[in-house]
Amino acid sequence: MWISVALFGYAALTAVLTPMVLTRARWQVHYPRCALGLWIAAFATGIAALLAATVNAVALAAGVTGHRVSGMVAIGLSTFGIIVVSAVIALTLTSAEGVVDAQTVNVRALLSVPHRAEQRAGYILYTCRSDEMVACSIPGRDRAVVISEGLARTLTDEQLDAVVAHEWVHLSQRHYLAMRLADINAASLPVLPAAQGLKRATAFLVELIADDAAARRLGPAPVVSALNRLAEVHGDPAMALRAERLSSRS
Repeated sequence: MWISVALFGYAALTAVLTPMVLTRARWQVHYPRCALGLWIAAFATGIAALLAATVNAVALAAGVTGHRVSGMVAIGLSTFGIIVVSAVIALTLTSAEGVVDAQTVNVRALLSVPHRAEQRAGYILYTCRSDEMVACSIPGRDRAVVISEGLARTLTDEQLDAVVAHEWVHLSQRHYLAMRLADINAASLPVLPAAQGLKRATAFLVELIADDAAARRLGPAPVVSALNRLAEVHGDPAMALRAERLSSRS
């Protein structure tokens, strides 16, 4: 019985403490891959602990005979575990459905605009005929990077290559899965401010990881230049900070 209690306790601690630690840690800016890996590991082990605790409690409830107090505690623990696991599964399915629906709408909207397609190694590059500043990645069976002609006109060829490389990293490293986990965590703990903070931190971490990978592939100069240009166009201080971060490391 104490094993189930300990496992439930660990799952609760990972759900509460992990967001608090990672949203307050400054080192994550310098080591985004490590920070993201720790967060995913904590999430995975927390879920595993929850499942193990529930299975253990159900087994205890089924096996306890003749001891009323122990039986009631075991039944209570197993009931609690089943409710929590069911809630997590429901939130996961709901979150997944919402993300897929939103993604489908966005993809259809993007590809309804006249565009040209170019097959590249591992993905399709779509260039849409739009004056909007667009750059995004589309996961799935036919992975794609989408840019707009407006973006292409604004950036130099080297800067545009840096943006495309950045978006390809999101696809190749499956950053959309990390964002899905953050969505589930935030949905599971809506009253915990750190859970929403972790969602924002995850979004920022995947951008830093993509910046670093693109800089390793093309060199930091075009990535820094692209970020500074986009910061200027969009008035986005976060992009300027990302550029400054890369410059300080090169």
